Amino acid sequence: MPFPFEVPFDEVASNLDRFVDAVFGALESEFLVMPRGDGFVDFPTFEAGYERLKRETSGFREVTPEHVAEAVCIAGRGFGIRREDMKKLLIAARGKVFTLQNMHQLVAHTRLREYSLSGTG
Repeated sequence: MPFPFEVPFDEVASNLDRFVDAVFGALESEFLVMPRGDGFVDFPTFEAGYERLKRETSGFREVTPEHVAEAVCIAGRGFGIRREDMKKLLIAARGKVFTLQNMHQLVAHTRLREYSLSGTG
């Protein structure tokens, strides 16, 4: 099954449950192993960012592109993310939701590729 960032947004919007399952499926296997080291944030930092996003979007009730960065990166399932919240994030981020499992595809599937030295991600 493709991830939401690998298909046109119209397909994501018309099949939200399927893509929520894809994102949650990637999160399930990562929850027990939190990466450490350079380039990774600790849980308190991630939690603060998640809570800020939740606050800025009024508890995910006012999710708009203006409130959400192009890519929303989620690093674990145990952070209170509900299916309805994930649906709103998928819509607001236009399918650009990444997990640790597919983070290596972030550059290739977002505008960050414009800044890539190779131009391909």
